[in-house]
Amino acid sequence: ACPAEMPDWKGAYTISGDDLCTRLDDLREQVTALLASEYDRNAIVEYVQQRRDALLEEIDAAAREICEYASAYDNPVLVTEDSHFEPDLWAWLTDPDAHRGTAWLLPTAHLRLRTIAAEYGIEVTTVPEAYSSQECHRCGVIGDRGQNKAFQCTNPECPVDGVCPDRNAAKVLAQRYYPSQ
Repeated sequence: ACPAEMPDWKGAYTISGDDLCTRLDDLREQVTALLASEYDRNAIVEYVQQRRDALLEEIDAAAREICEYASAYDNPVLVTEDSHFEPDLWAWLTDPDAHRGTAWLLPTAHLRLRTIAAEYGIEVTTVPEAYSSQECHRCGVIGDRGQNKAFQCTNPECPVDGVCPDRNAAKVLAQRYYPSQ
């Protein structure tokens, strides 16, 4: 989360999803092994449902934290990426080529944020997702962002260097919703 009028990314509020991603990766490995074993399919489904419910509790807690942060501002609007994906945990768990974020995590987080933001009376809207974590929040140039690395602007005239990609993306999304700020 980042107010659009904030001068840079440093005040952006982010919640790390690293632990959640690790747990999802572990779940995928476990389900792959279980499906290849003699375990009863219904028992596997029940196990996945329990793990899914625990993950949803964490996502809901993060959404509440974001809403609490946003509530400190007048007329807040939460802006997320418009990913056009429906959350499908089974598709991600069973398809070795599926990407964790697009198959389940991000669509689920967006849906849960909308639900919880409604409880707070906070509007949620979407903007195009293309390059949101690679676009420089200061000059708009598409920069360099390796896997799990800081964002680096490639514009030699821009001072942005070594920015947390999540904070950079929060600022970019806010600017896409409020282009004049």
